[in-house]
Amino acid sequence: MSTTTLPANHDFTAANRAFYDENVATFETYPRVKERAARQDRRRHARGLPLRQAVDLPCAYNYNGIGLMCKELYNYSSEIVGLDISPVVVERCNQVFKELGAGEESYAFVANILTDKDILPGKKFDLVFCSNSYHHFDQPEEVTRILGTFLKPGGTLLIINRIQNPDEPPVELKEEHRHFVVRYGFTEEDIKRYCDVAGLDFVSYGKVPPDEQDLDLFIAKVVKPVPK
Repeated sequence: MSTTTLPANHDFTAANRAFYDENVATFETYPRVKERAARQDRRRHARGLPLRQAVDLPCAYNYNGIGLMCKELYNYSSEIVGLDISPVVVERCNQVFKELGAGEESYAFVANILTDKDILPGKKFDLVFCSNSYHHFDQPEEVTRILGTFLKPGGTLLIINRIQNPDEPPVELKEEHRHFVVRYGFTEEDIKRYCDVAGLDFVSYGKVPPDEQDLDLFIAKVVKPVPK
């Protein structure tokens, strides 16, 4: 079987935008979507953190359901901002906010954090939540740095993605994924390296409770240092 070779200047952002625009209707019916959300138990990890203001990036992912994290954070936060590269996803997420009866301080909008400037001018947040999306980023170090700029000092970045066992070779990408997925998983050392580059403090990397019918996931906690 032949393998597609992508050009050096392949635009993963545009490919992901097209994928999500075209497939948004199927996200909430993906296999094991509810089970995966329950395994991640994101509310437990967020509980106890100061959550007056939170960012969800992206505000949709096919294994979470559109706006699911925004829904979960709604009872804990006075301001929730969803970011996504897909206009179709953002429209649906704003509909979720409307259904929740959220005020104007909670909303989603289209943004490419790698290229758009002053996305959230003057705003800083207690929590940035980035679930099941790092494998779509071709510049994870830069993404981590930018996410850190959204945080208040002492604020928390939570990252969820697939575990890459450091003692095993990376899983080869499926042909149908090559144009919008960069890699499938990340080791603890990967996340630590991204934190070092971004000037953030790595706190923990733990395995999400397993499901024999699904992928092995981790949740990493990262904190923005408080100036001394």
